[in-house]
This record gives sequence, structure tokens and C-alpha cells, in this order.
Amino acid sequence: MKQVIKNLYTLKGGEAQERVNEVRTLLGLGTTSDSTEFVEHAMATAVNDFLVASGSGVFVKKTLAQTKTILGLDEIVVGTSGAKYTLASATSRSVSSYTTSSFATAGTISSVTVNQTMTGASATNSAEVAQFVLTTAVKLGQWANAVVGKVDMTTAGYSAGIVGAVCAEVDFPSGGITGGSGQYHCFEAELNLAGATGGVPMSFLNMNVWGANKTEFDTYGYIFDIQGVADHATTKVFQASNNTTTHALRIRINDTAYYILLSDTSD
Repeated sequence: MKQVIKNLYTLKGGEAQERVNEVRTLLGLGTTSDSTEFVEHAMATAVNDFLVASGSGVFVKKTLAQTKTILGLDEIVVGTSGAKYTLASATSRSVSSYTTSSFATAGTISSVTVNQTMTGASATNSAEVAQFVLTTAVKLGQWANAVVGKVDMTTAGYSAGIVGAVCAEVDFPSGGITGGSGQYHCFEAELNLAGATGGVPMSFLNMNVWGANKTEFDTYGYIFDIQGVADHATTKVFQASNNTTTHALRIRINDTAYYILLSDTSD
């Protein structure tokens, strides 16, 4: 009879469970099993329930949310500061995502969205939605980047509007800045000179033109393309000036130093 019950438990659906309960009732065993040799269908009480071992030979039911917590899916951790994950080769990745989309109507297509909402007012904390830190105490190769943004047009890609490998945007509050405090920038660049540099070239921005048709940049390109400022006659940001230059800003073009003339007087 025990084997008959075990065979019934290999069936699927509620009808099999009913037949098992009838047999157990006839045997005076009740409808609740304490056997560790099979798992009852009745343990699942909702869609996406999981059976998880709570000990040797013992299973308990867990909800989807409880199972995600057990698997650590609420927080994705790959390695730790004390036990880092080792990349075995140049093609190894700790996290990879390859997506495609044929969506052609109005809308924004994104492969990854990371949204951090701050709810506690503070004058001392710091907020960074994503940190990318490249750490090294050895000589690096031809280039090293903590973050890479790239748009690959392949052979026939183009755009009806603006293309940018990286977009930086700051949205000011519609109600104004409280107290008029703080500084606000689309891009913040810092150089931390902790020790002697040996006189190596350094800058806040490096720009390089390359490719088979790079000479077209000489005809059509701009170092900067600034839009949205008012005419030079009505603005202090872009203005006509007849004042004597008092300073110069050094830049480097093709390894040669040049100086942009500046005036400390506004018209």
C-alpha cells in the first residue's frame, strides 16, 4: 500500500492529491503526511511557490519573495573587497548584458535603468548613483578608462537628431533653489595629484580625432558646439569685447602649446 501511495504522488494535479487523501483516510492515516520519502502537491499554495530544504531530508515552502531573499537577488554582489572575483581572460566579465530592440515608435529604449532616490536632507553626506573604480599599482597598457561610452554606427547607422556617447544633464527644481546654495555642473572633472608626476602631460579633457576619413573634421568639425546662449550683444556668457587681454589659457593641439587670450574686464 505504501508503494501505491508513492506511485500516486508521481501523478500531477489536484485529482491525484484527492486519491491519495482517500487512500490515507481508509488506512486511518489522515490526510496530512509526515513521510520524508515524498513531497506533497498540497505544499504549494500559490503560483511561483518554491520548495527549499530546511535541513537534511526536510523541505519547506517558500514564497517567491522569500526565495529571492535566500538567493540574495535583492542585492547583487560579485566578490568582495577582501575576496575579489578573478577575471580569467580578456573576454571574462563579472556582469554581461546583450540586448536588441526593433522598437521604432516614440519612446526611450534602455537596456539598464538605475534609479536612486534620496529622501533624507543632509549637508554632510555624498550621493553617487554608480561608482566605477579602476585600481592599479602596476603599469597599465595603451589606455585605461573607468567608464567607456560608445555609439557604434557600424556601416549604415545615422540619426535624425543628436548623437552623443555620453549625456550629462542636470534638471533644476521647478520651485527654485532653496536659499540659493550649492554649485551645479553638468560635468565635474578632478585631478588628485597625490605625489610627484615627473612632468607628464595632464589635462582635464583629452580629445582625439581618428579614422580613415579624419581629414573631414578639418573642414566640418568644431572643437566645441555650444547652443542656447543669447546673442553676444545681450549676454555676458557670449559677448563682444574690445578690452585688452590680461591672461591666456594654455591648450595643446597636436603636441604644440597654444594660448587662448582672455580679458578680466567685461563689456
